[in-house]
Amino acid sequence: MDGKAPSFAPETDSPQGAVPALLVSISKLAETEYNLSADRYREVIRVGKQTYPLVKLEEVATLYNGRAYKQEELLEDESKTPVLRVGNLFTNNSWYYSDLQLDENKYCSAGDLLYAWSASFGPFIWDGPKSIYHYHIWKVEHSDKIEKKFLYHMLQKATEAIKGESHGIAMLHMTKANMEKIQIPLPPLETQHQLVDEIAAHQRVIDGARQVVENWSPDIELELENVLKNAEEIIWKRVPLAEVCEQITDGTHVTPKYTESGVPFLRVTDITESNDSKKYISIEEHGQLIKRCKPVKGDVLYSKNGTIGVAKLIDWDWEFSIFVSLAMLKPKRDILDGKYLEFFLNSDDGYAQATAHSKSGTVTNLHLVEIKQMEIPLPPLEIQREIVARIETERAIVHGNRELIRLYEEKVKKVIERVWEG
Repeated sequence: MDGKAPSFAPETDSPQGAVPALLVSISKLAETEYNLSADRYREVIRVGKQTYPLVKLEEVATLYNGRAYKQEELLEDESKTPVLRVGNLFTNNSWYYSDLQLDENKYCSAGDLLYAWSASFGPFIWDGPKSIYHYHIWKVEHSDKIEKKFLYHMLQKATEAIKGESHGIAMLHMTKANMEKIQIPLPPLETQHQLVDEIAAHQRVIDGARQVVENWSPDIELELENVLKNAEEIIWKRVPLAEVCEQITDGTHVTPKYTESGVPFLRVTDITESNDSKKYISIEEHGQLIKRCKPVKGDVLYSKNGTIGVAKLIDWDWEFSIFVSLAMLKPKRDILDGKYLEFFLNSDDGYAQATAHSKSGTVTNLHLVEIKQMEIPLPPLEIQREIVARIETERAIVHGNRELIRLYEEKVKKVIERVWEG
């Protein structure tokens, strides 16, 4: 976070009210032998034509610097005051603590508006406990001219514009002086409140839909109970996967020679859809690999290394090979439905068994022998298929909630753009 980066210089006299950011790519600096004169490179980010008056951030808010720490000042004693670092605002759940007594403006409390300004950056409304905020964070105190949540949304918009101009720059940072010169539109307070309320109403829909998406998983046991309520007495039991699969194996343990095109080579990221990159191998190498492991339509792929416990039914016809991080489960189709198997493996029950059997180290691993020991409820095929149909109905509703999130996020974006465009 302390690496050098191009600075952002303000533009204060633009007739269209540009967001004041100066962004210079490394390649462009090189064209002029790394001349750092700001005027030579001035490029202004413009965000529409505003009809509301533009004000500099320093006219409506005060920025307070956080504090830089020596390593010996960062403690692991959770009884002390938490030290909020930039990473804690994003994905880092590892905390340090401090017993230092500091000025009150070095602390932040729930509801405070913060801005991370180095590397990962942007505004946040803090919702945690009273903490000491780090040097790479500013606390933003707003004046009575501007509503706090309205200011948060305006800073989000300005941040997006800056990020949009940052391609090719290794690391971004803002200086406090330049941040204070950023210009934002300032509608009347009544209009600000109306806009914030409108965004909040959209956000409530987003939050509700997100709860559905994040908390849903197929519940095989519950659906089995529901189906059997209306059926004649049916005997079923839980059985190890090894008993209901013709084959449980994994992909090649040796990294193949990748090619520009050819036969797809699938990894965990291909079934979790966490990475858009694709890999291919030659037809000849594919021919060798499928002698040991040949997945076909109706089989189930299952992640077993790194990200474990994600299943995907093969519902396509094209050929492919798989890496060791994926297992192939070939169900006995006269007693086990492939979609039912996929839903079971993705259920809370299936995932709990996977994690209970997994081995944790540098990378979490689920070995084939443990997968074979996992137990699945096995009612007759017709009951399995009825359960699949019920879960598919639920999944369609979840998919609808994903679409709802997308639509309402667009609505929020348009409300904010309306302020900038007038």
